[in-house]
Amino acid sequence: MQKISYMGNGSTKEFNFNFPFYNNSDIIVLKNETITTDYTVIATDAGLNADIPYNGGKIVFYNAPNATDSITIFRQLPLIRTVDYQPTEKINPTILNQDMNYMLEILKDMHDRLDVFDEQYNDITNKESIQNVLSKILHINQLIDNDEIINKYRTNCITNIPQNIKMSIDSDHVLTIDSRTKAYLGGGTVVSNNSVITYTAQTTWNNSYLIGLNTSGTAIVLSDNMASAATNPETPYLYWFNTTNGKCYINNGSGVATECSLPIGVVKATNGIGWTNIEQIFNGFGFIGSKIFVLPGVKALAPNGRNDDGTLKNTLITTSSIKTTDAYNSKYILNITGIAPAPYTNYVEQEEQPSFTNGIWYQPSTNTMYRILDGNIIKQTSNLYAFDAIVFGNKTKNIKIKQAFKAVDYSDTDFISHQSMPSNKYNTLTWASSGTTYSMPADGYLIGHRNSTAAGQYLFVYDKNNIALYSCWSVDANEGLSFCIAVSKGQSIKISYSAPTDDGLYFFYSNGSK
Repeated sequence: MQKISYMGNGSTKEFNFNFPFYNNSDIIVLKNETITTDYTVIATDAGLNADIPYNGGKIVFYNAPNATDSITIFRQLPLIRTVDYQPTEKINPTILNQDMNYMLEILKDMHDRLDVFDEQYNDITNKESIQNVLSKILHINQLIDNDEIINKYRTNCITNIPQNIKMSIDSDHVLTIDSRTKAYLGGGTVVSNNSVITYTAQTTWNNSYLIGLNTSGTAIVLSDNMASAATNPETPYLYWFNTTNGKCYINNGSGVATECSLPIGVVKATNGIGWTNIEQIFNGFGFIGSKIFVLPGVKALAPNGRNDDGTLKNTLITTSSIKTTDAYNSKYILNITGIAPAPYTNYVEQEEQPSFTNGIWYQPSTNTMYRILDGNIIKQTSNLYAFDAIVFGNKTKNIKIKQAFKAVDYSDTDFISHQSMPSNKYNTLTWASSGTTYSMPADGYLIGHRNSTAAGQYLFVYDKNNIALYSCWSVDANEGLSFCIAVSKGQSIKISYSAPTDDGLYFFYSNGSK
């Protein structure tokens, strides 16, 4: 590990380290867990032909640390390209080896940080009570989670999407909408269901269905046919968006329309089985027919240049009402007033001015967004690239939200590692019957705890292929069976158990996905 720790004694000023590094700025020193600059670095030269210039050295403090001071010395290499290979130039093997060695050293640093993270989580999940898990995770994040700081290292992205929709498919292929689900009518009125709603698909169904709620939030509405129109097309069982008044309707078998909520997701039914997969959940963003919508509460960062210290400067955008726009195969721009496709579907992220005469251009080095209109370049301070839309036959099929992580803007490997750690945002889940499958709403961590009443009781966790991710058996009564597993957005997780007493089930969002 590229790290060493000492304790001061009140007189010693010099502390040795023996790991390789490239520049003095790669060496970070903590005194009592706080970064200090009260020192100089004296490097040990590795020799003329060495791939890494220095193979160790020592830290010399200006003032000797006290006997109660803890000293930690570690390496932090910047995540940057060191060589720019040109297509017309011959590759020098020595330079290539040095470049690959630099990348290898960065991977070592990141591996060390993941080991530390793994040790912390093993310590947490070995505790008997789930309350200890929650307390420690929240404490960790109070120390490391600071949006004001983090926002200086990310830009041109969505930073927060309200998680208002809770749905799952159990082992009997029954769709369940949780009582905490919140949907919207087209006019902006919130529809909240106060009880759990279940729906069983007909065994002959074999398609993807748009799912919503009725205006009182007491029942599910659905259709495998959707549209956008100025008046009722009168198509039986059509889920459609009225472009005249901005409201959604579901038609009965006679084509008569009844108002309902904007759709909350897309669920797949398979012939002979029932519901088999939640394909999309419309948290924050959704679509119906040829319309795309954004819901209130979405937060984003629009690029607006750089600060004096070189960090990223942004305009914070929060949607306060429902915004709609027409659907095209395009990248979409979000701003204070609404959403819109990039002009002529042109959007690029590059240093040089693009050749097109109409479109959107983001320049990374200056963190600036430009609108190009008939060849004229206009600087933007409140526009960002939010998502991509995929459209077939005048109907939206998918939207892909732009990730909040943008590696080109980061040189801090600590920050990169931080994105995979749990945030202080979590959902309290409800234990369903043994064998229930849960769909993960985002990248994060699933944590559960149950108590046994006798020996031989179990708690198992499986992926969608029935491969065991976790298994535990009790050897006595009153034993705690706990798990903490990393999960991906949309991943299906099945939990089986015989330990009868539940003591909490939680989903924690990772910092990069919250």
